[in-house]
Amino acid sequence: MAGSGQSGSGGRAGSVVRTRWRAPVVALGGLALGAAVVLPVQRAAAASSSGFPTVASASVPDATSVAVDPVAGRVYLPADTGVVQVLDEKTLGVITEISVPDNADSVVVDPADSRAYVAYGTSTSSSITVIDTSTETVIGSVPTGDAPGGMAVDPSANRLYVANYFSNTLSVIDTSDDQVITTVPTDAYPSSVVVNDTTDQIFVGEQSGNMLVLNRSTLARLADFPLSSTPGASGAGEMAIDPGTDRLYVPNDMSGDQAALLTVDGSGYRVIATTPTGPYPSAAAFDANHDWVYVASQESPTLSVID
Repeated sequence: MAGSGQSGSGGRAGSVVRTRWRAPVVALGGLALGAAVVLPVQRAAAASSSGFPTVASASVPDATSVAVDPVAGRVYLPADTGVVQVLDEKTLGVITEISVPDNADSVVVDPADSRAYVAYGTSTSSSITVIDTSTETVIGSVPTGDAPGGMAVDPSANRLYVANYFSNTLSVIDTSDDQVITTVPTDAYPSSVVVNDTTDQIFVGEQSGNMLVLNRSTLARLADFPLSSTPGASGAGEMAIDPGTDRLYVPNDMSGDQAALLTVDGSGYRVIATTPTGPYPSAAAFDANHDWVYVASQESPTLSVID
């Protein structure tokens, strides 16, 4: 299904399934080494180097996304086969599996409220699943727009932001009661979202190749800018952000020479580094405890830990 990885309105507008993630590589750290992506956060803007050693790995077949709970030391990996694997961050051993609907392709964790949220990238999906991470059980669902995908938790505001791919909207959810507060229009095919509460900004990555910036307090549009100077050469996968440096880590969900992890300056609204990855890097997560970036790619069922 390599053809479905192209960005822009022509590539996926008529699709039934929003994503084509399956059996990804999920890597921690810095610079790309084949299918395993390794990019230490402190070197994100530097030129490519020879890479860093892999210190552990685990098989994660059919995984589609990744999220980290740094408080509990757990990693969450949804699969399109209807489960969320919960791994121990230190050993990478499977703690448990949680049953969810099929076609799960996105997950975020709210450690403060002991919640994980799972989204589904199909045109028939219009809700997300809520998991209690203290018991690792499903406790409910929340309605959204069509094909909810990328999500971001804002703990200080008790908010969850959900990018609705086919609706071209952003759902704003109150996490204290899991109710939708409002819906914000976006540009074409919003696929991921991250929040920086320090700068009071929300970033919405779009498969059309653009980045939309919103004011976190008012939800007003502040800016939008392209992720590539070449039309059709970029499409944002699930992003991650380091609020301390105001840097975004954006998987460029493409193949060949265009497959890369983009480092974006959140204050300057520009791409400042491009690190090659394996084909179709689809998701990233930032671990503040270790200054690691986790990157998921489509092509290999492996969880690699790079120091």
